[in-house]
Amino acid sequence: MNYGEIKTAVTNIAVRSDLTAYMSTFTKQAESDIRSDVRVPEMEATATLSLTSRTVALPTGCLGVRRIVIAQSTAPWDLDYLPPNRLYSAAAYHESGGNPFAYTIEGTNLVFAPAPADNPDALVHYYKAFDAFSLDADTNALSADHPNVYIYGMLKYVGIFLHDTEKAGLWSQLYASAVSKANGEAMRRRRGPRSARTGVPTP
Repeated sequence: MNYGEIKTAVTNIAVRSDLTAYMSTFTKQAESDIRSDVRVPEMEATATLSLTSRTVALPTGCLGVRRIVIAQSTAPWDLDYLPPNRLYSAAAYHESGGNPFAYTIEGTNLVFAPAPADNPDALVHYYKAFDAFSLDADTNALSADHPNVYIYGMLKYVGIFLHDTEKAGLWSQLYASAVSKANGEAMRRRRGPRSARTGVPTP
C-alpha cells in the first residue's frame, strides 16, 4: 500500500472524516515507533568509512550497527563491539597507530581501539530508517508487505488523540502484533529454510 492508501485505511477504520489536518502528526508518531521497533532486511544498508581518527561519525540515518569489517583487500577482519566502559578501560584504547580490533558507540560516533593506523576503510553494516512519507504515492518495502504496521501504528495515536482508551489499547495491540509478524518473518528469512525432522540420527 502507498501512503495515500494507508491514510484512507486509517480514516475508514476509525470511522472519522475529520482527521485530515492531523494525519501528518499521526504519521510522524507512527514512524518514530517504527524506527525503534521494526528490524527487517530492507532496512539494512552498508557504508564505507575512512578511519582517519579514533572517532568517526556514524552513517546518516543509522539505527543500529550490525557488523563492522576492516575492508583490507588481503585479509579483512571483523571488529568486536565493546560497551564504552570496557573499551575505555582496555589497554589497547590508549595505543595509537595500530590495527583496531574493537569499537563502541558514543552518541552519534563510532570510537575505535586502538586508534587506527594508515587510515583504513571500514565497511559498516547497519540498520537505516525508511524515508519519511510525504506524498500519497510514497511507499516502501514495509508498507508493501506489512501495511498494518503503519495503519495500526497511526491508529494508536488516533485513539490517544480522541481520548478513547479502549480503541487506543486495541490498536496498540494490533500494532504490536503487526510488528511481531514483520520481525518474525525477517528472522525466518535470515535463518533460511529449516530442515525437516525425520527421526533418523545425523551421522
